[in-house]
Amino acid sequence: MRDDEPVVEEEIIPPPLPVTGPALAAEALVEINFKNGLAVRVSLIAAALAVLLLGVAGVMGDPGLQTIASLGLALGSGFFAVYLYRARSGKPVSVLSGARLGWITGVFSFLILLVLITITFLALSDPSFKAAMQKELEKAGKPAELQVLDRPAEVVLGFATIFVTLAMMASVGGAMGAKVLGSEEPGNS
Repeated sequence: MRDDEPVVEEEIIPPPLPVTGPALAAEALVEINFKNGLAVRVSLIAAALAVLLLGVAGVMGDPGLQTIASLGLALGSGFFAVYLYRARSGKPVSVLSGARLGWITGVFSFLILLVLITITFLALSDPSFKAAMQKELEKAGKPAELQVLDRPAEVVLGFATIFVTLAMMASVGGAMGAKVLGSEEPGNS
């Protein structure tokens, strides 16, 4: 070895430490996203149930009561998705994962509603159906309800509002579900 050659020191990397305690619990958590089949299935079930109940809530006459019921159902759908996920997987759900599960549920709720509203809009493109619907709305004391279809900007804004509301409320419900249900072991009720 010559004096002008640099000395190369090898770096010694210690072996990884065994995973224990909170790190083990964090490792047991599965990532919640659209690639997680169980998360998608339970979100779809919770969303379908929420939309079904939303249809029942839509029959209520009082608009304020409808709004409260809709927000409660969106919140409950995220909570229910976390409950179903914990029950079926047997694994705890972190608050962040619960929020993600709720968000997925909110997205599915919006998509189901979007399909149903699109079918309704297609039916309303038939002049005879629209006239019959207008007569029914006049009997119910809501003659101006169909006029919103003549204002596309309001329709788009309405869809955006529905999406944001469903996604946010279901996400909050999922986070609450994870927090409330997280202290007990799944399956032990």
